[in-house]
Amino acid sequence: DFCTSMAESSSDSDHFRSRDRLSRWAASSVHREVRRHRPAVGVTEKVNTITSTLQDTSRNLQQVDQMLGHYREYSNGQAGAIEH
Repeated sequence: DFCTSMAESSSDSDHFRSRDRLSRWAASSVHREVRRHRPAVGVTEKVNTITSTLQDTSRNLQQVDQMLGHYREYSNGQAGAIEH
């Protein structure tokens, strides 16, 4: 009984040491990750994404405006042809 109890105790101790090492590793890994992706970098990336999206939207709206202009000219031409 005593030997078995000692073996379990030793095994439990190893288990806790191993788990503690794993916890410390996980904590330092998370800390490294947070340092690597500082909030300022995240904000800069978001601003760049928004800027790019707005530029794309602006180009698309300019193209739509041109197409509507062509359609308006075509419609006015058709209306003029019908009147005459």
